[in-house]
Amino acid sequence: MTTIRIPVSEIHKHKNDVLNYAVIHSELRKAGIPTVGALSFVGVEHGRLTMFKEHNSKGSYYVYQWEPDAQSVDRNATGEDDL
Repeated sequence: MTTIRIPVSEIHKHKNDVLNYAVIHSELRKAGIPTVGALSFVGVEHGRLTMFKEHNSKGSYYVYQWEPDAQSVDRNATGEDDL
């Protein structure tokens, strides 16, 4: 499972939904999560992505957890590709 935390303040500082989604999309891709969408986040290519909000003494975060599906894990282990 891949987990990333993005500070709420980082996402909402742009005051623009398109830019907010661009920040999310960029952070997910940096973490190696297979996202769909050229300019903004649409979803993931495979697996399951869960998002929730977390509050602690350091601040508020959007937490994204990605779990690859079993088929993609098996394919990656064998070096197979869909193409």
